[in-house]
Amino acid sequence: MPAQNPQFSQFLQNPQNPQNPSLDGTHDKGPEAGESRIPPILRGKTYLDPLYDPAFRAFFSDEAALKDFLDALLRLPPGRRIERLTFTFADPVEFRIPGPKTVVFDIHAFTEDGRFLDIEMQRAKHSFLVDRMLLYSAFLAIKGKQAMESSPESLSLERSERDFRRYEMPEAISVWLCNFHPVEGFEGYR
Repeated sequence: MPAQNPQFSQFLQNPQNPQNPSLDGTHDKGPEAGESRIPPILRGKTYLDPLYDPAFRAFFSDEAALKDFLDALLRLPPGRRIERLTFTFADPVEFRIPGPKTVVFDIHAFTEDGRFLDIEMQRAKHSFLVDRMLLYSAFLAIKGKQAMESSPESLSLERSERDFRRYEMPEAISVWLCNFHPVEGFEGYR
């Protein structure tokens, strides 16, 4: 990771930051008191833990690296790979339900074949997580529909064709990277 990345530089200046646990085993004890799950070769090193937002952003602020990571993770074949990304870390989507809670999507990806992907990362289990996933997917579908209708391809269509496609929805995929099982007892996901 290049040192000119401000988030990365911040971690290098303060490696003991609680947002940046180290591989010396102090932040990652095994089931037995004092037993580290960290392999000996990695102990005593400082690293960025991508489970924390600042480190995740530092790792994936390079768009090419993030595209490669997501293409590999999602096993996207040629023609369906990620074409461009939109980082929305500090760009909340103004959906307010049922109170003043603002939804913040982490990353939007647009594929070569016109699909919209929402990439979310969760390290803490929330109540009603599956409902939250469905709600975020609905927001993503609406945002995808708005983007599709304002795309040059859509705007170039004849008015009658745009009217015909009024309720056509783009394929929208919500990807959740979790460090826990989001649905207890269900192992049919990767």
